[in-house]
Amino acid sequence: MSNAAKQVRVNTEPAVVIPDLDSTDSGDTSEGEGFAGLETVEGLVDIAVSCDGSWQRRGHQSLYGFESCIAADTGKVIDYAIQSKFCSSCQSHNTWDPTSELYKRWKADHAPNCTINFTGSSGSMESYGAVTMWKRSIAVHSLRYTTFIGDGDSSSFKSVVESAPYNVPITKSDCIGHIQKRMGSGLRVIVGKNKEVECMLKNGKIVKGISGRGRLTLNIINKIQNYYGQAIRNNIGDLDGMVKDIKTILRHYSDEHDTCPADVTSRCKYHTNRDKYKPKQLPEVVLELMAPVFDRLCAVPLLDRCQRGDTQNSNEALHHLLWKRAPKHMFASPEIIKLAAALAVLQRNCGSGGLQKILSRIGLDPTVSTSLFEKIDARKEATIVSSRVSTKKTRRKVLRGLKKRKADQLKEKEAPSYEVGAFDADPDAAGPSRGRGRGRGRRRGCRCKSIYL
Repeated sequence: MSNAAKQVRVNTEPAVVIPDLDSTDSGDTSEGEGFAGLETVEGLVDIAVSCDGSWQRRGHQSLYGFESCIAADTGKVIDYAIQSKFCSSCQSHNTWDPTSELYKRWKADHAPNCTINFTGSSGSMESYGAVTMWKRSIAVHSLRYTTFIGDGDSSSFKSVVESAPYNVPITKSDCIGHIQKRMGSGLRVIVGKNKEVECMLKNGKIVKGISGRGRLTLNIINKIQNYYGQAIRNNIGDLDGMVKDIKTILRHYSDEHDTCPADVTSRCKYHTNRDKYKPKQLPEVVLELMAPVFDRLCAVPLLDRCQRGDTQNSNEALHHLLWKRAPKHMFASPEIIKLAAALAVLQRNCGSGGLQKILSRIGLDPTVSTSLFEKIDARKEATIVSSRVSTKKTRRKVLRGLKKRKADQLKEKEAPSYEVGAFDADPDAAGPSRGRGRGRGRRRGCRCKSIYL
């Protein structure tokens, strides 16, 4: 059994049922629009969902965690879970004697209303929430989440498989955006690990390091990462095409262009503008160090999980709506987190007019007119349509590339300005591990404690 499945739940919350506000009843949405064309087995519908988690505080020290399941076909939030490790009432009574009769009576009365529903580490909230949603999918929604769209950053998929919620296998589909980032991360790692490697430039000069002019610069790494993502997206459903296009990237920087696209849309100037083409072949030692990274990210099992072309963009958009209502830099109670999550899901599924429908259902007349909600939704739809124009997409990519290139150039010019323990006058004085100061107001890693006491 996985660690997520072993976590102790202090109180069991009711499962989340997201109503269809366009219907007259408040039943679940498993038989709603978007699932009519799917095959059913014994009254159950098998769907693909993207699952991702987020935390209220940055880092794995958060008191709250949020996980969501979003249908890949409809983009609607099917289910979500909230983990809480905080209860204001429990905190105010933690000084009481736990063996006293008064504390025991209070504990018995408080237990049904306690907001703590998770006692594990903050890092395991995501996998625990995923297992919770998978186990209740049949009972609550008559759905089976047979395709798990994840990012590989957590053990959520492993925990779900080990929990065995169904009698059918659950397959994994990777988010293309996260897989694309692995290429850039892998190349940056080899740059950092090979600063002392001797490299011969085209002019015969021997220099140390594989990064710099005529070698593997950060600008080239960003380009390779983008080309890797394009190779996957341009060959959805074609595994052989993915492998071929990815290997073409490495051959291109080896000045071998026999497999580069030769049409007008090609980025290879050897084919599109050969008169002005300047060879940009990387040194042999650089190519040899890059080859293992390409082999690892060109593996058939990895690319096979990318053939659907799925992303977790919907989950990231939902997280933005949630933390906009409960900012991460401010403390929030469990009730505020639950309310913010419900409002975020409501806007994601029903738009800005969803709140007006909720208020009308409970007998309240919203003070804001319906036309205002309609204008807000119409403006958002127009913005989405406008952002999908190819010229605007190209412009965003160019601006993003220029911004990233400028930041990389500044990093290359400047000496390292921040690194743990790198600027100690006497590194041995701090010991093997300094850690974080325990006194109030102490700076992290600073040994000048007397001025803060």
